[in-house]
Amino acid sequence: MLEISAAWLGTNEKTDWIIRHACRGLIRKGNLHALALFGLQAVQEAQITDLLVETPTVSIGSRLSFRFLLAVRQPQKIRIEYVIHYARPSGKHGMKVFKLVEKFFEPGQAVFSKSHSFQQMTTRKHFPGGHRVAIYLNGVAFAEAGFEVVI
Repeated sequence: MLEISAAWLGTNEKTDWIIRHACRGLIRKGNLHALALFGLQAVQEAQITDLLVETPTVSIGSRLSFRFLLAVRQPQKIRIEYVIHYARPSGKHGMKVFKLVEKFFEPGQAVFSKSHSFQQMTTRKHFPGGHRVAIYLNGVAFAEAGFEVVI
């Protein structure tokens, strides 16, 4: 699929959208070839600091709030995602990737804040227990913090 995507990318604006849509699962998994196809390389001289879970205990039905600082020393295109590692009834964890932003960053620092709902849904059921949130830059984990979900 990546070979066809590389050959077709840039031929038409609508085709580009279809290709990106088709590759989004690979992008979320951090596939280096898929990331490179869209101009995302290994992150150079950037770091995540001060990841703070502002709501260390989250009730089901409420929201998780967290923030972090991105420090970039070299201009580059970065895709920032956060990953929630959800507790499952079996004791294992399942993960879900959420995109925050994908853009070109100049050297400097930027603060990011995010709120994430733990409302029960038909597509996602939440369970009490230890959960984690991780910050990914171009498909690579840079910071992680834990929090507790309660009934």
